[in-house]
Amino acid sequence: MPGRRRSRASPLRGKYLVRDRIPNAGLALVDGVLGFLLGRSRAGREVGRPRRILVAIGGHLGDAVIATSVLPVLRGAFPEAELGVLVGSWARPVLEGHPLIRWFHVVDHWKLNRSGGSLAGRLRRYWRTRGRALQELREVGYDVAVDLYAFFPNAAPLLWRAGIPVRIGYVSGGFAPLLTHPLEWSEGKAHVTDHHMELLRVLGVAVPGEARYALPPVPAAAVDEAATFSRTHGLESGAYLVLHLGAGNRRKEWPRERWRALVERLTREGHRLVFTGAGREQAAEVAAVTSGFAGCVDACDRLSWPAFVHVIREAGLVVCVDTVAGHVASGVGTPCVWIAAGMSDPFYWRPVGGRTVVVTNPVPCSPCFRSQGCRTMACVRGVDVDAVYDAVKVLLERGGVDSAPGRLQRLAVGAGKPEG
Repeated sequence: MPGRRRSRASPLRGKYLVRDRIPNAGLALVDGVLGFLLGRSRAGREVGRPRRILVAIGGHLGDAVIATSVLPVLRGAFPEAELGVLVGSWARPVLEGHPLIRWFHVVDHWKLNRSGGSLAGRLRRYWRTRGRALQELREVGYDVAVDLYAFFPNAAPLLWRAGIPVRIGYVSGGFAPLLTHPLEWSEGKAHVTDHHMELLRVLGVAVPGEARYALPPVPAAAVDEAATFSRTHGLESGAYLVLHLGAGNRRKEWPRERWRALVERLTREGHRLVFTGAGREQAAEVAAVTSGFAGCVDACDRLSWPAFVHVIREAGLVVCVDTVAGHVASGVGTPCVWIAAGMSDPFYWRPVGGRTVVVTNPVPCSPCFRSQGCRTMACVRGVDVDAVYDAVKVLLERGGVDSAPGRLQRLAVGAGKPEG
């Protein structure tokens, strides 16, 4: 976006999206050995007209929502093909019941597993799920696999072991010699979905100008569950706001006192607020933020995934940090205020295809691409309550981003105050 200050940092170190020197050097060594052993025999495979296509989806819940954008594109290009997905068990509910997916294969990689168990336990689960998935992939007999995840750990070793003839992915996650069609990751793309679509171009697919999420329909049982929850708490469709405080990385979260200041303003105006989330830590944070305020409903750990999606669909607006709630809101058409940290580029990961305002504090060091951020985290902690509140009011009063582009652009880029 014009005028946005950028740091000189890059997510890449060499050709890998791995900033730490030792793991980066390890991937380079592994790729060198694999390249020597495999030679060039892996290259030059013809793609043809695939009958069965596997989409490998790394990461977590938000990554799975973003990945849904490729499914209708593949179906449009290959209407006769059948699709399968490779996901972590935590992300499967996001895609369950999708009409375009025939097969599900689950691998819980130890590095991505946030279950909180011991490393030994996570390693055992990884090898158990990997073995089962390998057998399933061989039985289905996929013609093509597209690995959307550009980071380590990607699915390239598993796809190679499964003997899938055409394997498309980015070299930035390592194991490039195991891919038949390796692509270099470029910083020139505007959004993560642009990288996904670049992979599909290898298949000769005509990709859309703007990606949109394609979530599965919410089953009737989940609609009933959400309706019962709403009736119990006196919530009317479109007349409540959802606030989602937590993120997978605590460094990305907005300070508690700023959430409380926002809640004070919104409840004073008579807004009903629904707080969503999962886990003990987020439940404790919701309790701390809502303490002493009327009109707040605690939905943390009280909704199944599809009911959570439906509650967001029926909300008048969502306010959240960099987490899956923003992508769900975009996918179901609910306006969203997305408070973003600057550890990565907020405009690379922002929700697309919906009415979303990104609010961040554009400090000079952002994006830094540090997985653990820094001590001050001024990029998110410095986001001013006034900026978030103004974005909420604009979306509620004017109906969306398109109705006030000038003001919303200002909010998105210059909303915070530096700390120090």
